[in-house]
Amino acid sequence: MNLNIEKGFTPKNLEALRAQLTQVLADAGFDNLEFDTGRIKYENAKCTVPLEIKIKGMESFDDKYLKMEANRLGLTLEERNGRKLVEYKPRNTKYPFIYLDTRSGKRFKCDSRSAEFHFGTK
Repeated sequence: MNLNIEKGFTPKNLEALRAQLTQVLADAGFDNLEFDTGRIKYENAKCTVPLEIKIKGMESFDDKYLKMEANRLGLTLEERNGRKLVEYKPRNTKYPFIYLDTRSGKRFKCDSRSAEFHFGTK
């Protein structure tokens, strides 16, 4: 595992670092845990990689909050047109919903009206 970091951290070599870290964690043998590296903060010579660890099959408070808000607005948590709701952040007043584009793996934020348009069951 060799990264091209002679000139410091860049978005390109940080993406390679994220992929390698994900692979190392997957190979570590923790079958009942899910690992998620969040947004990497970096400077030229150092970076900070947040790591979220979740027990598979257990519902976190964030999962419960997303389900509660989806039920309140009549939204589905199933994949629809290559999109899937994955998170609700009540402190984000403009764009509280986060969805995953299942084709690209990228996450996007949206407001309640867009969430109802894309994920509404009514």
